[in-house]
Amino acid sequence: MEKGALLAEAITYQFRQRLEEQGGWAPNDLVILFERNAACAASIDGEPGGIWYVATETFEVFADRTARTGGSSQDDPRLTNAVKKFNYDHRRWGISWLGGADSEHEYNLGLKDFNEYVSDLRAGNATSNVRPDDLAALLAELGGQNGAMDKIYSRLNDAETVPPEQRRLRVYSSICASAVTADTLSVIRSAYGLDFDEDALEGLDKAIDALYRVSQLYPPIVLNGADDSLWLVNHARNIAAMMSATFDPILDAARSLPSGEVAR
Repeated sequence: MEKGALLAEAITYQFRQRLEEQGGWAPNDLVILFERNAACAASIDGEPGGIWYVATETFEVFADRTARTGGSSQDDPRLTNAVKKFNYDHRRWGISWLGGADSEHEYNLGLKDFNEYVSDLRAGNATSNVRPDDLAALLAELGGQNGAMDKIYSRLNDAETVPPEQRRLRVYSSICASAVTADTLSVIRSAYGLDFDEDALEGLDKAIDALYRVSQLYPPIVLNGADDSLWLVNHARNIAAMMSATFDPILDAARSLPSGEVAR
């Protein structure tokens, strides 16, 4: 049960930190000065926020596969609700006075259910059944084609074709997405390492290290009025290359698990 709680917390760690930091997500979404935070936590100009997107997509896999109630195929209703709340429209922050719910309210409802589930899990009053095929599904979401990280990575490939401002947001988003993935893989590695082949673990360790390096590669803020477009394109390409190099080791780890057949 403790391992399941650690995994749930790792997937959502960056997401929860953004919600709990001073000011919450309000300045991230509403003040242009905080564009880096916005690109990480939510999104701007249609770009998926790195933390928000990867955390919610991976957490949905966790909730759907690993938290069944009893011996049935029914998901734990608290996690089902948390998934729904975390995927609420992040653009509706602090505007409940216009009618309807805002994202701050919805996220807090999701966190309440999430925290109750994790607390019950540690007390032995909830279910966490993380089988090898469930781990493979989580790894495929992080390293597989059309998975959460692939979506973020693909936005870097055509960074040269978009305006510099949008290019910078895509770089920020990929950096933050890498942090979420590294956190998740680290707990999978430490808590469930015995389920993997030794060779696969070596590759997984290298992928984790690479993703943590990516998470520190913020480009400098340009104060002279404009980004150096060619420099930023090169930065995006370097990050894309580092990210893509982790996908095969992640999938190799998934394939080393019993019933861990996954496609790229």
